[in-house]
Amino acid sequence: MTRFSSLSPIPNFTEYLLTTIQAIQRQDDSKGFRKIWMRYSNYERLCGILAVKDEQTFWNRLIQLLRSGNWITDQTLVESFREPLMRICAHYLYNEKRRGYALNPVANFHMKNGAVMWRLNWLADISTRGLSNSCGMMVNYRYFLERHQENSQIYMNEKRIITGDQFEKWLP
Repeated sequence: MTRFSSLSPIPNFTEYLLTTIQAIQRQDDSKGFRKIWMRYSNYERLCGILAVKDEQTFWNRLIQLLRSGNWITDQTLVESFREPLMRICAHYLYNEKRRGYALNPVANFHMKNGAVMWRLNWLADISTRGLSNSCGMMVNYRYFLERHQENSQIYMNEKRIITGDQFEKWLP
């Protein structure tokens, strides 16, 4: 065997997401996530589905849905949430750092071991725990045994995350 992949959880993503939405409500969109929601969720259509007329009510309703996990039962919401959530999750995994290393503990573990952040998987874990931890998303980390030591050194020394094309397409 020369390569293998993991299918890994994304702990703390939902909490991170809720915190950023609360920041948007306070008029702090330093991460640009408001634009992502407006651009990729079909905002006007979503407001109609959620029966909201103003942006503040939209954010409140979104927080409520994400906390409860009830959005998973409505196919229209699932489709509307897919692209913004995948993009924000990619940002979280790739850009959010602690002391220069991935903030997410699972990502940090795999990067230290020389993995490639390979692919985000939509609705890979729709259990109650999967929805509350990561809005149902999971990530593949792929190991190329001939390159894992080099990848590990790049991460440890340069604090750079190696990604695959299937992951990169989601970066905002």
